[in-house]
Amino acid sequence: MQTVRKFSVDVLVCGGGVAGSAAGIAAARMGVRTLLVESRESLGGICTNGYVSGIAGAVEGICEEWVDRLAAKGAALKRPHLPVIEPEMGKMELEQMLLQAGCRILYGVQVVDAVVAVASALDLRTCAEGVETQAQLDYLRQIRCDLAQGYLFAKPLPADELEDLLASDPRW
Repeated sequence: MQTVRKFSVDVLVCGGGVAGSAAGIAAARMGVRTLLVESRESLGGICTNGYVSGIAGAVEGICEEWVDRLAAKGAALKRPHLPVIEPEMGKMELEQMLLQAGCRILYGVQVVDAVVAVASALDLRTCAEGVETQAQLDYLRQIRCDLAQGYLFAKPLPADELEDLLASDPRW
């Protein structure tokens, strides 16, 4: 039997990667009721769960605060344009920052069904991005998602190659 819970929130953040976690922290710090839902059992996305522990580019704001907090615990190497974090500590620190800000977190939550159902009720079309497997496409068809895109169909292409693909196959 499935348990149904209702939450009254001002901000719903779908995805607990570094960016989603930062969004949840920022919203909760502004004093609004915030709920972050994450499909995995931990936070940080590819940076922690995928063990891609180097953070490329400018690290600012809440992300910089996260790296600073980890560095203070000996769990990050802070260097310009490519800090490196210890993934397991990174997960726990993001969770602690979210909870300290007052954000609620739900793990193991999928939101695609709800988005497709709401869009259907509003007579809107839906398009799923990042479809990589036949099983994902089959599931999207089952819940009546209208369109899908991703590596299952084609990898990103330069404009001239895309024109050739579109011209060569009438399904496009």
